[in-house]
Amino acid sequence: MGTKSLGQLGVEVVQRLGELGFARYTIKHYGEHFKAFASWAESEGRDVRSEGIVRDYIEWRFGVDLDSCVKPPSHVLQVRRACWMLVFYDATGQIPGRWSQGRNAPARFRPALELFMGDCVERGLSPATVSGRHADACDFLSHLERMGVATLGDVTRDVIELFVVERHESAPGAISRVISSTRCFLRCMFAQGVTDRDLSPLVPKAGRYPSRPLSKLWTPDEVSTLLSSIGREDAAGKRDYAMVLLVATYGLRQGDVVGLELSSIGWGSSRIDVVQRKTGVPNALPMTDEVGWALADWIRNGRPPQATCPYVFTRLTAPWGALTEMGTILRRRMAAAHVSPDPVAKSGPHSLRHSVATGMMAAGASVPVISCRKANC
Repeated sequence: MGTKSLGQLGVEVVQRLGELGFARYTIKHYGEHFKAFASWAESEGRDVRSEGIVRDYIEWRFGVDLDSCVKPPSHVLQVRRACWMLVFYDATGQIPGRWSQGRNAPARFRPALELFMGDCVERGLSPATVSGRHADACDFLSHLERMGVATLGDVTRDVIELFVVERHESAPGAISRVISSTRCFLRCMFAQGVTDRDLSPLVPKAGRYPSRPLSKLWTPDEVSTLLSSIGREDAAGKRDYAMVLLVATYGLRQGDVVGLELSSIGWGSSRIDVVQRKTGVPNALPMTDEVGWALADWIRNGRPPQATCPYVFTRLTAPWGALTEMGTILRRRMAAAHVSPDPVAKSGPHSLRHSVATGMMAAGASVPVISCRKANC
C-alpha cells in the first residue's frame, strides 16, 4: 500500500469484491468507476494520496460544488463512494463498510475458520460457494462472540437457533444457504477434532423459515390492463412498455432487463441473447413480433441520441446512463392502470416473473421447460 497507482488499486479492489461475494453487476459498475477515476488521475498527474483528489474529481466530472450542494444526486454519490473505496483500500487494505467489519471472524475462532475454508477448497467447491460459506461462517462465529461462547464445544441448540432467527429476519432469501453453511461448519469441526461431538444436528431445518416473501400472483387481465394502459406517444411510454413486456413475456429478472445490451438483440435471427446477471448462464430467447416492434420503437424513436452506453434501456435525462432498477417504473404504471398491489405479498417485477412460471405450469409445461424459460431460476 502507498506505492500503487489508482489503476493497480482498482484491479485489486475488483478482485477483492469478487472474493467477498459481491454481485457481478455491482463489481462491473465499480470497475467502470475505478477505470474512469484512474484515467482522470493519470491525465492530471495526480496521486491517490493527494489531498482532496476525490473532491476534485467529482467537481470536475459533474461540475458541482460539493460544499454548497446540500444533497448531491444519487449518481454523484455512487461515483464518490467508488472513489473513496479506493482511497480507503489504499490506507487500510480493506473494503469499507460491512464487508470489512462484519466478515472477519473473532481472533479466538480464526483457526477454526481456516480449517473450514481449507476443507471447502479441498472438496472442490466453486469460488462463489466458498465465498458464501466464508461469509456465513464469519457471521456465525461473530454471533458466538457476542453471546459469550468461549469455545465451539460450548455451542448449544438455543445459541444456534437464535443465530438462525436473526439471519432470517435480516436476509430471508439467504436463510437456506446460511443454514447449510452453519451445518457444514459444525460437521467439519467434529471431523477435524475441534469438538468432541457432532453439533450439526442441532441446526434447525430450513423448512421452518420461509426463504422469501410471497409474491403477487398476476391474472392475465391485470397484465393486459397494465400493458394497454402504457401510452407509447412519448419516450417514457415506449421504454416502460418494452421493459414490462419483456418481463411479462419471458419472465426475465429485472436485472437482466436493465442490463440488456444493444448487441444482445439479434434482429436478423429474431433472437435475444441474455447472459443472466445472477447465474452467469446464457439464455437464447425467441423474439416475438410484439417484443421486436416494442424494442424497435423505443430504440429508434425514444432512446435519447445522447446515450452512448451499450445498454438498451437508459435514463431519459442527463446523465443518459443505464437504469439500475425498474421497480419504481412498475409501481408508477400500476397506479396509473389502477392495478391494485397485493396488501401482503410483494408486487414488484419479480412477481410478474413468477406469474409467467405459474401460467406455464397451468398450461401443462414441465418444470425443466419452465426453468429454462424463466432464465434458470
